[in-house]
Amino acid sequence: MGIGERIEPEQARELVASNEVEVLDIRPEDEWRDKRVPGSRWVSEDELDSALEEIEEDRPLLVVCEDGERSAEVAGQLRERGREAGSLDGGVESWEKEKLRVQPSSDVPDDAKI
Repeated sequence: MGIGERIEPEQARELVASNEVEVLDIRPEDEWRDKRVPGSRWVSEDELDSALEEIEEDRPLLVVCEDGERSAEVAGQLRERGREAGSLDGGVESWEKEKLRVQPSSDVPDDAKI
């Protein structure tokens, strides 16, 4: 399977639902706790390298931010390092605009954060 550089919300939803990608949310932690793509993991950009050590090297990555700009940069950096990575086009804003389900903070398992 190959994922594109910028992934539209509906395609991202399908990838998430089928567990074909690891979703990394690089927004500030409080924004991630407030609402996020279901199953996403919060990771600070400063700790991205250590977080990647916990994820299989051949597992595709979907990087998420608020508007899709910063996540596109980070996904590009990950591709340069040999990882299969794409960005949610338009970020969480576009996900919500398409009326896709977000996960609230009340059901965050402690082990979801990396």
